[in-house]
Parts: sequence; structure tokens; C-alpha cells
Amino acid sequence: MNNVNLIGRMVAEPEIKETNGGKKVLSFRIAIDSGKDKSAYFIPCTAWNGTAENIAKFFHKGERIGISGIIISRDYEDRDGKKRTAIEVVVNSFDFCNEKKKNDDEMPFEV
Repeated sequence: MNNVNLIGRMVAEPEIKETNGGKKVLSFRIAIDSGKDKSAYFIPCTAWNGTAENIAKFFHKGERIGISGIIISRDYEDRDGKKRTAIEVVVNSFDFCNEKKKNDDEMPFEV
């Protein structure tokens, strides 16, 4: 089974790109609190087509996002000809995790 669910903050403002074949792709990273010494894990993520467009539309740098997807690894050659491996999460779905802002008219607690 290959399934991952994470909640983190967008590290940068999302920028959607398009492949030569016309597919929309969004590569982004989320920061996840490591639980020690105010450090974080930075997780690379990729979303495609409609998922990519919606994440780029609704999320901004610093906002919390929940993602579900699979972990993949791929091998490539860098500019110096060295073999490298990239590991990333391919996002299948996402959730909004920011707290709802309360207006002065709203109750300060849940009923």
C-alpha cells in the first residue's frame, strides 16, 4: 500500500506550469513541524491538471494545506552527469486546514 496524508504549510507562492503536452503541473513544497527545536521537514509535492489548478487558486505561501497522495521516487542525471534520486508526493486530493477567521459578530466559541 502506498498512501500518504500530510498537513503542512505552503513554503512558497504556488506557480502553475504547463508541460509541452499541455498538462498543468504544480510543483511545491510543504513544511511540516518536526516536533523538536522549531525545525521542520520540507516535503516536495507535485499536483497535476485540475488538482494543480485548484491548489494554485486557493492556497498561498504560509497557509496550511492537507494533502493525500502517493510517494514516488525517480532517478535522473544532474547537470554534472551524476545520478540522483528524487522522492516526492504526487497529490491526489487536498483539504483546507486554515482556521476560519471570526468576525466581531460571531460567537468566540463553538456551540
